[in-house]
Amino acid sequence: MRKMMLLAGLAVLFLQGCATSMSPSQYTVNIAASQNQERIFRIYNRAGEYIHQGKTPMMVTLPAQSAKFFNREIYTVKFDDGKERTVTATLSPWYWGNCITIVGFAVDGFTGCMWALPARVNIDLPESRDPDSNKVNL
Repeated sequence: MRKMMLLAGLAVLFLQGCATSMSPSQYTVNIAASQNQERIFRIYNRAGEYIHQGKTPMMVTLPAQSAKFFNREIYTVKFDDGKERTVTATLSPWYWGNCITIVGFAVDGFTGCMWALPARVNIDLPESRDPDSNKVNL
């Protein structure tokens, strides 16, 4: 019985911060245009601060959490032709593993691992029709 209690305690300890141990706090997002056209883009965070500039297709590494704890990041990708696309962090599926212990919710919120960004953003497709904009890198 004592051994079972010890094993249960160790399981709870190791499962705290489930998303922190299973997913990153920064994601590599492929910024693309249809038919691999080269298009110049700039990325701004939710505070309107300039983050990155490049040409499509390009892989960009972005943090999923804003400067505040428990606050997801929202990016605006502005293209040279005037088009814009919003990239919003969503809850990581690993975050729900914390229902075993409440401490994990706090740990993941402080580390930023509770949020995830999509694997790809294609400017030429509307967000609702872009199948990759909702896929999360895990």
